[in-house]
Amino acid sequence: MARRQSALWAVSILLTLIAVGIALIAMPDLAKPTGSQVDLAFLGQTLGLVPAIAYAAAFTDLASAPARLGIMEIEDSTPVSPVKLLAARVTGMLWVMIWPSAVALVVCGFMQSPNGFLSALTALAVLAATVAPLAFLAAALSAFIGSLLPQALARITAAAAWCVVVCFTTFAPMPVGASRSKMGVVTDAICQGFFGCQPVIDLDAMGGSAAYTAFDASLLLVLRIALTLALVAVAALISRKRKFQRK
Repeated sequence: MARRQSALWAVSILLTLIAVGIALIAMPDLAKPTGSQVDLAFLGQTLGLVPAIAYAAAFTDLASAPARLGIMEIEDSTPVSPVKLLAARVTGMLWVMIWPSAVALVVCGFMQSPNGFLSALTALAVLAATVAPLAFLAAALSAFIGSLLPQALARITAAAAWCVVVCFTTFAPMPVGASRSKMGVVTDAICQGFFGCQPVIDLDAMGGSAAYTAFDASLLLVLRIALTLALVAVAALISRKRKFQRK
């Protein structure tokens, strides 16, 4: 268990550094006084998607662990519902694992302005609106898949599923001229609506795309939270119905 946790820490920190590197390539002013909240928002998008690959692979046993370990009877004796117990496990694990992303955002926020205070507050807002919901969604998806499949297969499936999410929500072909297209980096609707990001980053032609509004961003945030809670609830219920081989 300790070896697994150490490996998870190492992979999570590595993916956080990769996410920061991607953001620095797309937004060169990210960690400079000339940077803005747009740069922080895009960093939040990369931090919400890339390190979450590790969460998707690591949290597959959060829902099924009590049944696999034979301690479900103990949990049944507590006055807390299975959904709340699973939500507490997910929250506790992510609270520990998400700090590299939080540190990266706050440090970049402080480096953007002489006093650093306002940009640091913006970084915390990005963490709450972008990074944390995506991290919780990845962990909930992992727990849901882990309640359906054997653990080894579940880890591969969950990580692959989140990689598909990353690809389809980050990259999209955009028209450049009459007969050509170019792969563009698409910003999240929350980044657009709350923090003013352009729809596509580093693209010569915007293709007529319109930025999302704050209402759109609020709606997407609510939908992400609702989907996360639904996945947690279903994972908890499935785990209680299945008969796992005790370890």
